[in-house]
Amino acid sequence: MPAGATQLGFVILSSAFCSWVPNMRTITMIVLTLISLTGMVLMYALDAGNQAGRMAGYCLSLAFSANMPLGLSLITSNVRGFTKRAVVNACVLVMYCVGNIVGPQFFSVSEAPRYKRGITASLVGLGLGVFWVLCLRVYLQWQNKIRSTEDESSVPRESLVMEDPTDWNIPGCQYVL
Repeated sequence: MPAGATQLGFVILSSAFCSWVPNMRTITMIVLTLISLTGMVLMYALDAGNQAGRMAGYCLSLAFSANMPLGLSLITSNVRGFTKRAVVNACVLVMYCVGNIVGPQFFSVSEAPRYKRGITASLVGLGLGVFWVLCLRVYLQWQNKIRSTEDESSVPRESLVMEDPTDWNIPGCQYVL
């Protein structure tokens, strides 16, 4: 129950924060991933006899799960065009499922209670997650800077509704960060 409560708390707090403070989704995702990274380090480094510390590390490692609703909201806010949004959502779902199939394979019962290989894989994955979300933020900021110079009045609003163009084809389209 403490792990579930922690996970729910991270989802509620991060979603509320991103609702109140604009353009903080990617930063919040990075912070949540770093919290999870810290939890995994605790689980990796603490002695197996330190059950309270390892449980705290486990609870902190669940902060990463709050990235899923934030990531889905980034897709909803930034991807224009019905077909493109459907394809991106399908790709995210497939990768989510693949991760849920592959991830547990790193945790072997023979390594209990340390699970060195599984926690190492999690540390690598979380570190890569921080890197890629940071890359996404830098890319979106760069695109917003370029797009801020475009004249969005050159395309009539009616044609945007009827044609359903993607975000790449809408002049002046700004991305949510």
